[in-house]
Amino acid sequence: LTSGKIKNDMSKCILCGLCARKCPSSAITVDRNEKTWSINRDECVQCGACIEACLKFHSLSYAKDDGESGQVTYKKEA
Repeated sequence: LTSGKIKNDMSKCILCGLCARKCPSSAITVDRNEKTWSINRDECVQCGACIEACLKFHSLSYAKDDGESGQVTYKKEA
């Protein structure tokens, strides 16, 4: 367990959904049509399973907790 929050570097993310499948609390949602990656900060348990799943692309990492809660969505730029 690490303090902080999960963030996604969308320039590296390929929206494969592996992180969402590995998440034990179903906190991550990937929408390939909308090109979005979302995390529910209230449901995330900071276990790092998503980061482990993303070792090939390194788009996920821990960032300092900025107090954000609820659903946070990242969008891939065209």
